[in-house]
Amino acid sequence: MAMLPDAVYAHLADLLNLIEEGRPWPDGHSEAKAVLMEKEEGNIEDPLKFRVLKILPALYCRWAALTLQTLQEWTQGWSNPDI
Repeated sequence: MAMLPDAVYAHLADLLNLIEEGRPWPDGHSEAKAVLMEKEEGNIEDPLKFRVLKILPALYCRWAALTLQTLQEWTQGWSNPDI
């Protein structure tokens, strides 16, 4: 993403603003690809011996991370540390 021209960022900002206003994500932008990886080599019979590696589109990941950061102050205002 760092190598994109500045004009692309303007279009991405427009896209994200529309999404924030309630428009849907374009097809495929919020879907993850998942791959199962062995925790221990050669032990493929036990399904619990695998970990799931999920790959999300870069734009969706960055948007989600920023959204969570902006909500952090709000959630700390009503969260109870004793729970």
